[in-house]
Amino acid sequence: MLQILMLILGLYAVIKGDIPSWFVGGKGYEIKGWPARGLGLLMMSTVPLAILTTAFLVFFDAPNYEDVGYCTELIIVLVVAVAVVVLSRRLRRPVEEQEMEVEESLLD
Repeated sequence: MLQILMLILGLYAVIKGDIPSWFVGGKGYEIKGWPARGLGLLMMSTVPLAILTTAFLVFFDAPNYEDVGYCTELIIVLVVAVAVVVLSRRLRRPVEEQEMEVEESLLD
């Protein structure tokens, strides 16, 4: 489930160049432009990494490769999720007051 959410959010970030404020830490913060796209690529990297890891285990005929594959996929997703959260906290910028007022007026 987390992998699917990260894939969808990463695809949105890469295409639009923006990460939703609910992910960044509330209305007062934003990540836009290339930092958002880079974070989106990192979020989308869980799927190829999981596929490559499983293919590697099958190719070398690892014993119990299904169980080991699930564990490594879980580890990959958790490590990438922690990295995304840490990087999003470092890359976020406060939204200026004027922009916040415009967004609030659009919501009303």
